[in-house]
Amino acid sequence: MKIIRIILIIVLFSTSSYAFDWGGALQGVGQGMSQGIEDAQRMEEIRMMKEQRQAQEEERQRSNELKDNQNKVANYLDYAVPDWRKIDVDPNFAEWLKANNKMQTLHTAVDDGRGWDVAQFFNDYKATLQAQALPPTPTTMLSKDDSFKITLPAGWYLMSAPWKKSKESKPNLSYPLKQWNQEGSFDSASACEAARVRELAELTVFFVLAHMKSNETTYKFYELSEATEQWLLNGDSSKIPPKLVSPIAKAVLNFKPGYLCIATNDPRLN
Repeated sequence: MKIIRIILIIVLFSTSSYAFDWGGALQGVGQGMSQGIEDAQRMEEIRMMKEQRQAQEEERQRSNELKDNQNKVANYLDYAVPDWRKIDVDPNFAEWLKANNKMQTLHTAVDDGRGWDVAQFFNDYKATLQAQALPPTPTTMLSKDDSFKITLPAGWYLMSAPWKKSKESKPNLSYPLKQWNQEGSFDSASACEAARVRELAELTVFFVLAHMKSNETTYKFYELSEATEQWLLNGDSSKIPPKLVSPIAKAVLNFKPGYLCIATNDPRLN
């Protein structure tokens, strides 16, 4: 019996000791899990703060980039279109942009810093005003025997200036308009303007390709001409190979003043 009591005492003490140890272990596990959750939450907060700061920094950089591009465009316009600031506040200019679905394209070109593209909008608007300044009126002439008058509908001529005899490859604008070449006649200003843009695009592409190295003339003439025409019409240069954008832009600036739509009754033709 004494032996049995000794064994029971040992078992009871051993059980209490193990229970104490397990309780401490479970408490440690609970504390560890709580600390782990707090650490995970803290890491998530840090990650979110980093992402927020990164987004703010990207927004700041984008804002600075937009300002730089806008300043670059303004500096270019001061050189290429000196009166652009006056046109920019003209409400008729805004209406013209909306009517021709060009407003968003213009804003995109400004944000991207594409000064040449932006200048085309102002120059095209000025060309429209110039065409409207001389509205065609019916032309009256006598018959061969002077017995009655014949009224002929007025139209438009596409005129091109003679070329300078030099390496500059520029039209000679010093000639009076009556000595320019007549490239075609049209019933409306819009038809003449469409032909002017097409002629200018084809001439520009032909000139640019002719002055490239022989191993670089793999571009298709008509496809590139159509892409250039779209560029002149709506400012979209996305279909022009990047390496050709600059030479085409330079050629257009050289050639464009030498192609005009003139009313058939314009007194400068006499």
